[in-house]
Amino acid sequence: CQSQVRDRTSNLETLMATLEKYGETRVIAFYDSETAHKLALFQQRFALYAALPYPIDEQELKAVLHSVADSVPWSGGDGENQ
Repeated sequence: CQSQVRDRTSNLETLMATLEKYGETRVIAFYDSETAHKLALFQQRFALYAALPYPIDEQELKAVLHSVADSVPWSGGDGENQ
């Protein structure tokens, strides 16, 4: 189990390092409550837009997704949020 957490963390670190090049990315992480301490360490190095524990609460996820959508400057089309 520890190696799985380590592998997932390593994959997430690689993803976050890559996304830093693109500026305004927003990352939402889902995590097991048992690994919250690892997530806290991870967040000292990388900023997450949100972190939601399993089991995912549907209303909380919807609120986070709406927050992301509201914070993104939409471009193209008719200029309105879609």
